Amino acid sequence: MLIQPTYTDDHLLLLDITVEAADYEPELKKKVKEFAKTAKMPGFRPGMVPQPMIRKMIGAQVIDESLKKLLNEALVKYVQETKLVYLGEAIQVGDAERIEPQLAKDYTFTFEFGLMPEFDAPDYSTISLTKYNIAITEKDIDEEITELRKRSSEVTKPEDATVEENDTIKILFQETDEAGNVKTDGISHTLDLNVSDFKNETERQKLIGLAINQSAPINVFDAFEQQNNLIARVVLGLKDGYTDNLPNTYQATITEITRYELPELNPGFYEKVFTDPIVTEEEFRTKISEKLQHDFAQLSENQFLKDIEQHLIKNTPLSLPESFIRKYMQVTGGSDKKPLSDQEVEQRYPKYIESTRLSIIRGKIASIEGISVEDEDIENYAYAELQTQMMQYGMYDVTPEWEKYIQKRLEDPKYVNQVAAGVLQFKVNQVLSQKITPIEQDITADEFAKLHAQ
Repeated sequence: MLIQPTYTDDHLLLLDITVEAADYEPELKKKVKEFAKTAKMPGFRPGMVPQPMIRKMIGAQVIDESLKKLLNEALVKYVQETKLVYLGEAIQVGDAERIEPQLAKDYTFTFEFGLMPEFDAPDYSTISLTKYNIAITEKDIDEEITELRKRSSEVTKPEDATVEENDTIKILFQETDEAGNVKTDGISHTLDLNVSDFKNETERQKLIGLAINQSAPINVFDAFEQQNNLIARVVLGLKDGYTDNLPNTYQATITEITRYELPELNPGFYEKVFTDPIVTEEEFRTKISEKLQHDFAQLSENQFLKDIEQHLIKNTPLSLPESFIRKYMQVTGGSDKKPLSDQEVEQRYPKYIESTRLSIIRGKIASIEGISVEDEDIENYAYAELQTQMMQYGMYDVTPEWEKYIQKRLEDPKYVNQVAAGVLQFKVNQVLSQKITPIEQDITADEFAKLHAQ
């Protein structure tokens, strides 16, 4: 077997592997001899079919299987011996040669590797980012209490009611022409919203008093406080987000009203929310404030880590084999494993390349800081992940059945790799949050939400 590497200027390695006839012929002769013992063919007695005919019958399949096995072994051995550091997996270049079982010929294959770039580690001391201290207001406490009451409320869907301030409504947004008529081929999207989501007083009041199947013209880009791109994707259902030619106003039709009969604020309700005995509303509000303080601190920390990651991505010089990455995306396909079209690759490429850059930078930081992921880390992460999921359904103890489920998942290499990546991210983030001193700034929850609306 012959291996010829060729390094290119665009961070690629082309590996030509020639499998010689002497590499696969012993296996082929063995299989032919075994098959000939029982082979049946018109004109020949069982076991007397000439081997050249047997070779013609099964040779292509045997050679193909032998080539795949030999190539895989050659690739693994080359990577191990050269300590090659690369992205993704090797991609075979060009069409495979036609297998001719009657001939003892050599077969050459070319594989392409995208090489891991060399780059300097980011300097943490130069990072200057803001971390927000989210202040808790009475309004935040009121909204949290309302949300908690909704979770314990009696839900009704009145068909003869009209929209009120605290209702959740299902709305059909439809694009209209200049005369106000719905366009048959225009934008049409249905979603559930709370009336309070409409922050613009003028637009919100258009909905109050509407019955089911009644409509009002709503300027969606005035009605909500989020950025236009987010409004276009969420409210109008446009995957590509906002464009300059989008109309502002759409016919909003009420198709369903959901009403919550909120429980009274009393010790019975407080007990449903907290295990501690609470008697007065003042005590209850204090507990809510403590809960929000914890939640807001975690929210701020998560955003701070996201900001660090974005800073590292934008400010760490990193040359990647972009042509290879596009080809790799196309070959490996989407979640359904089907190859991606050129258009699909280009649509997904920005997020994919950003994720790839972050993963490489994270690996560099882990190497410098001596961070590793052990088997124990992976198992602990798997248990913690499962328990978090179970708690959503009111289950807190890992039963023998769940134990078996976790162990089964840990036998899946794909899942283990995903968990390992999650553990590494957590450990690297711990180091970053400790080594980067933030510029602290006080802010309200509403201001924070507007600042980080995407």
